[in-house]
Amino acid sequence: MLIKKSVLKDALREISLNKKRFVLLIIIVTLSVGFYVGFTLVGKDVSKIEENYYRQENLMDIKVSATNGFLKDDYDLIKNIDGINGVMLVKSLNVKASTSKDEFNLNAISINENRSKKNNDYINRLTLTSGRYPRGINEGLAQESFLKKNNLSVGDLITLKPNNKNDLKAKKIKIVGTVKSKYETKNGYFIYLEERDFNYDYYNELYITLNNKHMNDNYTDYVNKYKQEVKKTLTPVLNERYNTKKITLENNIYLLQESLDEYNNLPFPEASLTELIIQASKDLQATKKELANLKKPELLEESKEEIPSFKELKTKIREIKKISSIFPILFLLVGCISSSLLTIRKIDEDKKQIMVLKVLGYKAFSIFFKYVLYTFLVSLTGCIVGALLFYRIIPITFKIAGDIPGLSMKINLKYTLFVSLLTITLNVLLVTLKSIYLNALLLKKVAKQKPDKQNDETILDKTFIWKKLSHRNQIILKTIKQDKIDLILMIIIMVLFSGLIISTFTILNENVATKVKYILLTFTLFLYLVTLYCLLKDNINDLKKEISTLLTLGFYDYEISKYLVIKNMWLVLISLAIGIVFDALITCIIIKILPCFSIRILYFLITIIILFTTSLIINLVTHFNLKTK
Repeated sequence: MLIKKSVLKDALREISLNKKRFVLLIIIVTLSVGFYVGFTLVGKDVSKIEENYYRQENLMDIKVSATNGFLKDDYDLIKNIDGINGVMLVKSLNVKASTSKDEFNLNAISINENRSKKNNDYINRLTLTSGRYPRGINEGLAQESFLKKNNLSVGDLITLKPNNKNDLKAKKIKIVGTVKSKYETKNGYFIYLEERDFNYDYYNELYITLNNKHMNDNYTDYVNKYKQEVKKTLTPVLNERYNTKKITLENNIYLLQESLDEYNNLPFPEASLTELIIQASKDLQATKKELANLKKPELLEESKEEIPSFKELKTKIREIKKISSIFPILFLLVGCISSSLLTIRKIDEDKKQIMVLKVLGYKAFSIFFKYVLYTFLVSLTGCIVGALLFYRIIPITFKIAGDIPGLSMKINLKYTLFVSLLTITLNVLLVTLKSIYLNALLLKKVAKQKPDKQNDETILDKTFIWKKLSHRNQIILKTIKQDKIDLILMIIIMVLFSGLIISTFTILNENVATKVKYILLTFTLFLYLVTLYCLLKDNINDLKKEISTLLTLGFYDYEISKYLVIKNMWLVLISLAIGIVFDALITCIIIKILPCFSIRILYFLITIIILFTTSLIINLVTHFNLKTK
């Protein structure tokens, strides 16, 4: 009983004496678990966003435009097609717009009078962000982004100049409100006007929504099917309308020409006759011009997937799904392995103490319980903090930086509990396996250090590169060679983090937003910073006796600090070189297995620069910390 109490006190004393190390390990677990929970939940939720977001906006599935326009009768033709959910006839016009300061191009578009959310025919719904809707033909709405770009505000006047001055009843428009709309095109900005301001009877565009609102793999085929159905329905009607219009114009031309011929034989006064001839000539020319401009009906179709804003969001969602299926597990493994290895390192450092305890009669369970309890507390605390903190931080980060609206921030307790148990089990299992292995070595009395082989030193001393190194660097490299644990641990860390950073550049294609890449890199580098700092601090603590000896021999503080910094940088360089080579070999294997997978050498170069620069910063931090002690 006394032994158990002393072991428990020793475990708690270990935490009390090394609070900073305990906190750093918790941060590592917090980041890995938090990233896993947050990103996976975002990945699960993001599929619903695409569906819900565009259902609220009631964004069109198909847009149809015709060279000769549509009539109100066409509404019923399309609405009666089975599977069509909503139909909206729209008047639109490309206009020149000017203010007292500038001139620009705008797309004038009519506003639906029935803007109820229950109205399925209200498609590409507007979100009023300020002001109000127009109440007359001389008022309009503008996009919020358009006003900001052109330094305009609600209440300003804009003069519209259509190609045909008779196309609009009101030319001077007062901006009475701003709106946001997901229907944006590459042709520029929109100004929204009441339908009665458009001075013609036909409609330029026709918006259609379908009953199927799921963005599945068959969506494109589904839309194409209805494109053909709409084309099949409208083409005969438009052709008939075209032929009727053409015949009417030809008849009018014939009648006007006959009238002109007859006027010459009329016994009217010359002045009156001349006036009739001039008017008939004008009418004839106008009718001929209208016939010349009459084009054969042509339908132009566009689907929702061709809208830039939709394509952009869909690309982001697809990339987030890709990220959430790969990166969370990588991040969790990196965090768990890093925190476990740092605890395992502590076990190796305490070999002599463990040996003494075994001589005193302590059982293996009592000796290694301290490390298992330490790991358990680190993992449990990290899981709780990570789950509670990052399930909100990551969705908020992507909502703002990734411009992904509507992300859920509700924590999934069952899923979070599962991840926490998995993390704790993995960490405790790794430490337990190390404890069992070390205990077996101690029982066999093979834990003693083997003497260095002289042949290795002789071969090393004869190499050309070795001779070119300074005496200090030779001592440092021999020390690194003797302290194999630090080197192996650093190599594992470099392999893990270099692989994670390379994956960040490789898995995400060129279309993904730069902000998303920065989010991933930021989390990765922060985890790397904490892990490396924890390792280097442990390394310095282990060298206390060596530092004391150097001080006794008369070395200055800055000389000792410089020695440690150089040693750590050698450790980083060797580990980074091995880590990059290992990742390159793994990459080559993956490319052979998956030919579609490709990678650029530039990714490796960027990874080397990032990790080396970060390591240098951490070394400088430890250097200044050492100087202040």
